[in-house]
Order: sequence, then structure tokens, then C-alpha cells
Amino acid sequence: MYGHHGCEYYKIDKKLDYDPTTRKQTKLQNMLKKFKEKGEISKETYHHLRPTGNYSTPPKFYGSPKIHKKEIPVRSIVSSVGTMAYNSAKYLAKLFAYLVGSNGHNVGSTKEFVQRSRSRSIQDNESQVSFDICKLFSCIPKGDAVDVLGRRLEEDDKLNEKTDMSIQSILELLPHRSGVRVRCSFRVPAVQH
Repeated sequence: MYGHHGCEYYKIDKKLDYDPTTRKQTKLQNMLKKFKEKGEISKETYHHLRPTGNYSTPPKFYGSPKIHKKEIPVRSIVSSVGTMAYNSAKYLAKLFAYLVGSNGHNVGSTKEFVQRSRSRSIQDNESQVSFDICKLFSCIPKGDAVDVLGRRLEEDDKLNEKTDMSIQSILELLPHRSGVRVRCSFRVPAVQH
């Protein structure tokens, strides 16, 4: 076993005999150094994004039991706070924030949903339904998502006001390109109600 709390490291579906975190940190440091040397990020941004010290800690995996459901399944949660890519991920999230909610088909809160629902009427031949979405994001092909993101960035007339990075470099910084997955398994004992 490698990592923390029974975690094993995999690349695609092959078990690794080492913890790849330090190598990934070095790769990220070199990538950021390249961006700084090309003038795509400032010295300040470079120092903010560059992982140093104990940042080679892998993400922490834990579960939150869904006690309202039969058999009490566990919602998987991965916390990347304090990991090597945390600051880069925050930088990218801020850069992509305008893309979220800009299509008119999503709501930001229950309160907003209630307000929108009140202004709409349901006809006799219509029904309002609510779907419980499971694993929505893991089902999106990553290559397609990156292609769509690249196109959306190309359409952004104000991207150069947000960053000096090229679209290619932004996409290169995306964390999914590392190819490393962490698999953790744990059992939750049955709880008697």
C-alpha cells in the first residue's frame, strides 16, 4: 500500500510501485518556470502558483455518509487543499468562473430556483421533475471537455485582461493531464436505525 489511509497509486489502470506526487510537483514547477520565462505569467504569479516545501502531499480522500438513503452509501470527497496543484487550481477556477452559470440553464441556490419556479406555470400536459444526478462529471469525456473549454476561451474577447497565458498553456495547466489517479477504498459499517 502506498500513500495515506490505505490509498494506492495508479496510472491509468496500472498500480505503481512509488508515490508519484513528488514527480508531479517537479513537473508542475518546471511547467510554471517555462510559463514565467515565456512571459505568460508574472514573477509574482509564478511564486504564488509554484508548489514548494511540503506541497508534495497527495489529496485527502474521505467520505460523507448519506444517512437519508437506504444502505447508507458514502459520498466520495477529495480535498486538494494544501496539495501541489491547489494554487494552480484556484487560479484556473478564477479564470473560468465567468463560464459557470452563463448559459441560463442553471441556478445558484435553492432560493433562486424557488424564485424562478414561481414565475413559471406548468401546463396540464406538462410535469415538473427533479432528477438525482449521480457521477455527472465523471461521465464527461475529458478530451471533449478540454476541446469545449478551448473553444470557449478562444471566444472570450477579454481573456487577455484576465491573464497573459496562451490558451494552449492554460489547457496544459489543467490537472487532468497528469494521468495519475488515487484509488482509496474503505468500508462503512452498517448502522442500525
